[in-house]
Amino acid sequence: IESRIIRFLHGKNFVNKDIINEKVLGIKKDIDSKSLDTHLYRLRNKLSSICNNIKILSNDSSDIKLNSVD
Repeated sequence: IESRIIRFLHGKNFVNKDIINEKVLGIKKDIDSKSLDTHLYRLRNKLSSICNNIKILSNDSSDIKLNSVD
């Protein structure tokens, strides 16, 4: 699931969590789940341990972005 999240975010601007839940995790918009937050937490930890130039960013409106800093 984590690799599918990264592939889905790659090359995109900010994407709403509801869209990621539906397209990647198969969770409907009206279902309240913390599954995506858990996967993002784990991904952030893994990315920070292997490289410092790729980060998963979020903004105030529940949008997520994979950001690469050169």
